[in-house]
This record gives sequence, structure tokens and C-alpha cells, in this order.
Amino acid sequence: MGFARASVALSCLLLVSAACAHRGTPPGDTRGVAGDASRSPAAQSVEDPLREIPKASRAAAARLEMEGDLSGALFRWKIVQALLPEDPEAKRKVESLGGRIRTEADRHYRKGVEFFESRSYPAARREFLAAIATEPGHAEALRYITDRMASPVFLSYETMGGDSARSVAASVYGDPEKAFLVAYFSDAAVGGRYAPGRKLELPRLDSPEGIPRKTPRRLDGMGRGNASDRSARKSAPRPRPPADEPTDAVTEEKRNVEVYRTGKAHFQRKEYREALEALRSIDTGYRDTQNLISDTEGILREADKHYAEGVRRFLRQDPEGALREWQTTLRLDPGHPQARKDVERASRLNEKIKTLP
Repeated sequence: MGFARASVALSCLLLVSAACAHRGTPPGDTRGVAGDASRSPAAQSVEDPLREIPKASRAAAARLEMEGDLSGALFRWKIVQALLPEDPEAKRKVESLGGRIRTEADRHYRKGVEFFESRSYPAARREFLAAIATEPGHAEALRYITDRMASPVFLSYETMGGDSARSVAASVYGDPEKAFLVAYFSDAAVGGRYAPGRKLELPRLDSPEGIPRKTPRRLDGMGRGNASDRSARKSAPRPRPPADEPTDAVTEEKRNVEVYRTGKAHFQRKEYREALEALRSIDTGYRDTQNLISDTEGILREADKHYAEGVRRFLRQDPEGALREWQTTLRLDPGHPQARKDVERASRLNEKIKTLP
């Protein structure tokens, strides 16, 4: 709140300076005082630069509220309130707009929780960030972004032909005896087999939180497996299917060829998420698949780093800095799910700032 008051005070100072400059008298300049004293009080009042600021801010606040920019409208009403502390309309508007902003932020937050609990993590992140952008001090949304979604306790695994709970456990944990965990978290029988291409979300046993419970709360900190997870899956021996279920090496090779070609084409078109989805579904030892995966993940990490910095700058009321970071994000990852929208929003905000009276 102190930062917000300082921002309002600074805005008032800038507006006063601009008004003085328009009148031709620097702030604090006493030249011409004698001449001013000879004028009538009414004439001096008309030329008082502070007199017009509340009026202009009221008009701007009304326009911004009609356009749906509640934060901008609230900021203008705070300027009015700072200059006219006893103004009843300013007090009423600051309270009502503050309530509407909190309601809108809570709406985004609740949607984020719903997406989070249904494992739609990119959508959840967008909603939590929208809540924070609407109300920068939204503690619960910040907690999800900085805590619950920061430390992954789950990893993803895509099944292949012939996979069972035991073979998946051997690949993921290096121990087929942990089949009960795989079956438990995939709602399958220990002795059953999985259809190829099924995506499983399995707990990391090295998570500081331990093995999660099978409730929506077990999704706390959900995220992609890290490099050590993928390395463990790659190095762990995959049990051979029983003799009565022979693998079709030719079919598997054809699949590797086709999916690799698709993944590399996505990579060349900078469609990195699609590239990862394809490349992770085939043998990482096929050609340069592992290198492509590593390169793609590196690009996405760098893009996400710039995006996060943009969010931080936006919350510090630095829309120009945020815009630069998000533009860098898009250069690295043109398909970033949120950066393009945020670039458009920051651009509009910069234009509004330039039109401040």
C-alpha cells in the first residue's frame, strides 16, 4: 500500500509540474508574485494548476472504468482522493473499485485452482498470473505461483506397447516391485497392461514432501519431471515383455522414424511444445533425439525465465520493462501460451500512460 500511495503522490507531482510548465511558471518559482497578487482571487483560482487535476482525473477514471480497466480507474480516483481527501465520490469510488478488483482477482484465482486440480497446469498458471496482475497483492495466487507450482513432486511417463505396472515401475524407479505405486496412481490393476501412448503422472520418490496422497492435494507442486527424472527413466532397464507377447521391432522402428520426423519439423518451425510431445514419445537413443529434447527444453526454460521477469516488472509497475521481456519471450518461443496476450496488454497500458494529462 505504501508503494501505491507513493505512486499516486508522484503522479500528482508530475501532473502539477506539467500544469506549471503549461502555464509557463516552474514549480516553486516566485517570479511574478507581485503581479499575481494584483489579480482577483477568482482569476488566481482559475489558473491554479491543482484545480484542474481532479476534474481531469475524474473524467479519465470514468472512461477507464467503462473500458474495463478497473486498475487504471482506481489509480485515477486515488489521485482525486489524494488532492481532495474529503471528496465523498472519490472515497466511494476507491472503495467500490477496490472491491470489484478483489472480486475479479478472486474469480481468476478460483478458476486457477479448478484448472490446477484437474491437472491443466498451463491454464492454471495463466489464471493465477491474471489474478496477480489484477490484484498484485493476491497472496493465495502468489503462493500457487511461487510455491505449489515451483517444486515438482510428480513426473510424466508415456506408456509403450507391452507396458505393465511392473515394467513402468522398473523404468521410472528402477524397481519393478514398486508396481503397486504405478497401479495406485494410474487407477489400474497391478497385473494389467497399458495401451500405448497413455500418459501417467507418477510421484517422485525423492520429493521432500514424500509420496503424496491420492487426493486433489497430492497435486501440490505438480510439474514436469526434471533432468534427473528423465535420465533415470532413460538409464533404467526396461523389462522385456513375456515371450507370448513378442515386440514388433520393425513397427517400432517405423514409429521412431515417423515421430522423429514430425518432432524435428515442429522444432524447426519453433513449435517447441509439440516437438517435445513427439520426441519424448520415442526412444531417446534414436538418432539425435536426446539432443533435440535438450535443446528444446533449454529454449523453453530461457523463454519462461524472460516471461517470469516480465511478470515481475509488470507487478513493479514497469510496463515498458515487462513489454521488453515478453517480446523476448516471443522471439524465443512464438507459441508461448500467455506472452502474446500480455504483450498486447502491456502495449495498451503504455499507450494509456502516454495520454495521461
